[in-house]
Amino acid sequence: MKDSAKVLIAGLDYAGKTSIMIALNEQKDYIDKVLNLATTIRVDHIEIKFLGGSVIFWDMGGQKEYRELYKKRKEFYFGDADILIYAIDIQDAERFSESLDYLDTIFNYFREDGEIIPIVVTFHKSDPEVIENPEIKRNVDELTEKIKKNYPDFEILFQQTSIYDIVSIIKMISYGLAVLNEDFFELYNLLEEYSMNLDCIGLFLLDRNGMIICKYFKNQIEEEIYSRLEKSLKQHIYELKDKKEKGEAIERKIFEDENEIRSYLHPIKYREEEYYVSILLD
Repeated sequence: MKDSAKVLIAGLDYAGKTSIMIALNEQKDYIDKVLNLATTIRVDHIEIKFLGGSVIFWDMGGQKEYRELYKKRKEFYFGDADILIYAIDIQDAERFSESLDYLDTIFNYFREDGEIIPIVVTFHKSDPEVIENPEIKRNVDELTEKIKKNYPDFEILFQQTSIYDIVSIIKMISYGLAVLNEDFFELYNLLEEYSMNLDCIGLFLLDRNGMIICKYFKNQIEEEIYSRLEKSLKQHIYELKDKKEKGEAIERKIFEDENEIRSYLHPIKYREEEYYVSILLD
């Protein structure tokens, strides 16, 4: 990827934008920090390393006064963006209309400027206790269809995220950043080769920060197996974050789950960069 990328994280105030960044960036105890957050004043900048480059996240405060400021100085705030991540609080139905209006303002800027960049729309606060709620599901479906209909010229990825599910946040950010990955297909082929050699159920490729670079499944994955994959992936992400915080090297490690299925975290080198293969084995 290029040396530096600009990623906008936008949405109304209290949509959970900063909580997403804290969950992504913190090593542990991030829930307590999220629950005691103050509102973002104008813009916070968060930098992470990804595929040998630097990604600058612009965490844009969502209060009305700041939204008006962004609109007046849209070239500065929205210009030169590589990706837009837009957060909608899926539990705040009363503000859906206001949120869609703000999204429209941003999309119109990119249309007028001739920049059709990749967009990730996340229905945030899809917490474990509400994600299966019929009303929440209906709201996700209706908002998805409305946004697709209004902006057919944009490439939009829809996700659901929760601070109580770190994998959902890692996935959302990682899949958004995948468009910056010039080596994606080579890395995908590398995972396919590992899968054949190890005869495993599925693999994820992670970087040092626990970001998902790409994934590979040999066959159609059953729901039960996929949930085990996600469980093992979560273990591996926490292992990477813990080792990074302690400044310790990451070595090959096997994890066992209660069903006697093993998962395996395996360091590899690719073009002088360090990556980690997250593997689920029978």
